Amino acid sequence: NFSNPVKIKMREIALSIMNEDMRASNEIRIKYAAKNARIANYWKKWIGESRGLKKFNAVEKKKKLESDLINQAKNSMVYDFDSLFPKFHTLYIGLAKVGIPLDYYNEAVNVNTELLRFTSAFFVMEKECENKNLRKSRLDTLLGDIKASSKSFFKDYNKETDKKIFTALFQMFYEGVDNNIRMNSFKDVEENFFKKKNPSEKKVADFKKFADFIFEKSIFADEKKLTEFLGSFKRSQYKKIKNDPAFSFAMDLNDYFGKIILPQYDSINGALYNLYRVYIAGLKKLNSDSKKYYPDANGTLRVAYGKVQGSEPADGVTYNYYTSIDGIIEKADSLNDEFRISPTLRECFNKKDYGGYDKNGKLVVCFTASNHTTGGNSGSPVIDANGYLIGVNFDRTWESTMSDLMFDPDRCRNIVLDMGYVLFVMDKICGAKNLIEEMKIIR
Repeated sequence: NFSNPVKIKMREIALSIMNEDMRASNEIRIKYAAKNARIANYWKKWIGESRGLKKFNAVEKKKKLESDLINQAKNSMVYDFDSLFPKFHTLYIGLAKVGIPLDYYNEAVNVNTELLRFTSAFFVMEKECENKNLRKSRLDTLLGDIKASSKSFFKDYNKETDKKIFTALFQMFYEGVDNNIRMNSFKDVEENFFKKKNPSEKKVADFKKFADFIFEKSIFADEKKLTEFLGSFKRSQYKKIKNDPAFSFAMDLNDYFGKIILPQYDSINGALYNLYRVYIAGLKKLNSDSKKYYPDANGTLRVAYGKVQGSEPADGVTYNYYTSIDGIIEKADSLNDEFRISPTLRECFNKKDYGGYDKNGKLVVCFTASNHTTGGNSGSPVIDANGYLIGVNFDRTWESTMSDLMFDPDRCRNIVLDMGYVLFVMDKICGAKNLIEEMKIIR
């Protein structure tokens, strides 16, 4: 109800602006295709996570668990859960107060607004230049790195798209946080770039006016200006970076959240982690089968197991457990980079020449299973009961993203690239016979 809706809305706005500009221009579409996919990835995850938890009635299940534990503890006189959960409740209220502004900040500054993220790259250079004893060799290295990153940045940058995203997200950021959270930068925008109907009304920041100013005046939004500045840069000119409106705005935000908000957020999380330890210790005391509670497995090999299965994610909707090359042909679109296929693939499909990697004439591309997976599992090998490699894990269904918080084997499905299709592409599309010959293939 708090964090996910904010992040989903912020990315939804950014994506809608991006999509509109990408539809209007092939040049922008090419520049922003990868960025769009990156931003959409977690947007989809959070939507699926919230949707799955609601359908699974997760909150009520957790409430019942807490109630049962309190009653069980009272009856056994082993553990006092009665005082533990109010402490959790108080801490989570505090976490929301600083966590939600932090979500706004991360989405607006660190993820979706390119200009501010780009200016942050100059922070080290600005700080180093404040040192009068800065060596020329060090300055040359910094300049070389900055020039390279600037060239890369502007290659796929569209100023007007970023300006629209900046305007929309910061207006939402400004209106979404409490007055006591609004830092000096927001107050400056209120004072200098405001909208009001008459003098008696309170000034309200207008981020459209502010965006017009910042994108016009900042050298970081203009490739020609920045290239000229860096081309003749001397240490004494570092104040031009420091006083640039985009840089100073980004640094003020970074400073406020880094020094004021983040320490509070980390402190509350630290207190929560301590309560989690007490909570787990209590669970172990109340349940004789303590093997149910696994130790921290970070940095170790994780193995999940499940069955190859389809799913029924919604009423009246049933998904088969696999997709085939037929679906690739159905979706093929020569005008869309994401759905463009090679002539060789189409030729193999037309001839049904699958190199023997098909199953009864059907070349499987992906399949789903009830394995528990999480972020970072993409690329994990999937093996069968006999130890043979049968696929590569790479995704989850939308409803399955809730599995980071609550796993339901009847609903959660990971998505696996079938090894038959991998071998088909290596052999028939890429002609990598040498790799095929190195492997022991069980047909």
